[in-house]
Amino acid sequence: AYIYAFLTFLCTLLKAEADVQHLRFGRRAATRMHVELMAAIYHKALKRQDYSGIIDKDKTKEAADKKAGFKPVENSTSEDPKAGADVGNIVNLMAVHANRIAMMVSGAYFIYRAPFEIIIATTFLYNLLGLSAFAGFVVLLAGWPLNSFLTKRSVRIQKGISTTRDKHMAGLNELIGAVKFIKFFAWEDRWIQQAMDA
Repeated sequence: AYIYAFLTFLCTLLKAEADVQHLRFGRRAATRMHVELMAAIYHKALKRQDYSGIIDKDKTKEAADKKAGFKPVENSTSEDPKAGADVGNIVNLMAVHANRIAMMVSGAYFIYRAPFEIIIATTFLYNLLGLSAFAGFVVLLAGWPLNSFLTKRSVRIQKGISTTRDKHMAGLNELIGAVKFIKFFAWEDRWIQQAMDA
C-alpha cells in the first residue's frame, strides 16, 4: 500500500511538472507568435493603400455603359476598393484575432494530452469496472451533435460580434478624427446619435 501511495504521489508530481513545462514553453511560443503577428499587422497596415474616399472607376464605367445601353462585362480580376481593411478591422485584428491565435499555440499540447489521458483513464476504469466503464462514452457520443451545433452557433455569433466591432471602431475613429469639424459645425447631437447606433 505504501508503494502504491508513493507511486501515486510521484505520478501526480511528474504530471504537474510536465504541465508546468508545457505551459512555460507554450506561453513562450505564444508570446513570440503574438509579437510576430502584431509586427506583421503593423507592417501591412503601414504599407496598405488607403481606399477611403476614392471613386471606383470600374463601377463608374459600368454605370455609364449601362446608361448607354451596352452590356457590362464581368471583370473578376479587378480588386474591390472596399475590400481594403479599414481602421476598425486592423484594430480588431490586433486586439482579438492575434491574441486568439497566440492562445491557440499555448494550448496546443491539449491535442495530444487529452487523448493520452482518455486512453489511460479508460484502461484503468475498464480494469476496475468492466464493460460499465464505457457508459460515459455513450453519453459523450449522444451529446456530440449538441456540442457541434453549439460550436457552429458560437462561431456564427463571434463573426457577427467581429463585424459589429469593426463598424463601431470605424465610426469612433471617424468621430475622433473629425472632432474639430464636429465642434465647428455644431454637429455634436448628430454624431452622438451615430456613435450610439454603431
